[in-house]
Amino acid sequence: MFDEHLKIYWPRTAGGTDYVLSTKDLQAPGVCLRRPALCREIIAKRHLIIGASGQVGGALIEKLGVNACFGTYSTSPVAHSTHFCMSAAAQDSTLIANLLTATRPDVTYICAAKTWVDGCEKDTIATRMVNTHAPVHIARMASSLGSKIVFFSTDYVFDGKAGPYNEDDKPSPINVYGESKLEAERAILDVNKDALIIRTTVVYGPEQLGKNFVYQLISKLKANESFACLADQFSTPTYNRDLIEMVVELVEKNYSGIFNCVGTEVMSRYEFAQQIANVLSLDTKLIRKTTTPELERQARSGGRTLAARGLRLGLYTNKADAVLENYEPRSVQESLKHWLNNQRGKRLDQPPEK
Repeated sequence: MFDEHLKIYWPRTAGGTDYVLSTKDLQAPGVCLRRPALCREIIAKRHLIIGASGQVGGALIEKLGVNACFGTYSTSPVAHSTHFCMSAAAQDSTLIANLLTATRPDVTYICAAKTWVDGCEKDTIATRMVNTHAPVHIARMASSLGSKIVFFSTDYVFDGKAGPYNEDDKPSPINVYGESKLEAERAILDVNKDALIIRTTVVYGPEQLGKNFVYQLISKLKANESFACLADQFSTPTYNRDLIEMVVELVEKNYSGIFNCVGTEVMSRYEFAQQIANVLSLDTKLIRKTTTPELERQARSGGRTLAARGLRLGLYTNKADAVLENYEPRSVQESLKHWLNNQRGKRLDQPPEK
């Protein structure tokens, strides 16, 4: 039975029939008449965060407020979230229908993805299930329920020969990860032209699991271990809190189509690592400069194959800049200092794991 006030379906009885209400209950004044303040809270926008355990999903919940969000996780449980497997959902659409009809979100954010680029090359079927098929099925169901769709994509939809890129530059992915994301972008926009596609890259910031590049680098340097960083691959590192500020404003203004949401500075991984070490007063001499050809040679000698990667990636934000009023981008140094003063999830000053 659909509850007009809570905007959800109540479960049916075991026999499959709706709950039986007395004439008195049916004629009683609704909650909005009896408790207007409560009703205003109830009918606020509801947000479904698919992939709430990651750094993008976590930042969304931090921004929107836990009371306004429903989250999902796959392998790493987080508070106020339910288990949801993208691979299983790609093969069984009833899992998606159950999730969305139970939560009835006004906005559905699809953050979950397989992001290990080399791993995507090894298992193309699983990659496309998670990165393409499941998001498209979710978008189709969300669209049927009138939910705004927000899908997070990547600069890996480009070949990395002439970046940074604008939204209207021609995509040309050179690895399975980029292909799977581009296929999802196109299919989701076919399902619903009002969907919002967010392209971003090298996201960093607080997260529960502490897996991103900043955490990895700090862990090594604090343990007095060297850390190899590529000096020939360039991108636009993106603070997850700044990313979400941009996304939430785009959603509030009901924009659709493709938008680049990234940091404003173009730099190599090596330069990014140097800035991280400087802000946290760590030994920059432990950061070893390397190149893509050198990394590929090492992989071949060890019997491994790496995914192809573009050297000049990154994204421009001219389109977003023209429509966003409340976004003030921070530099990498400013972002790191803000993070240090506003920690969440795994702490930056946590001792290295032994």
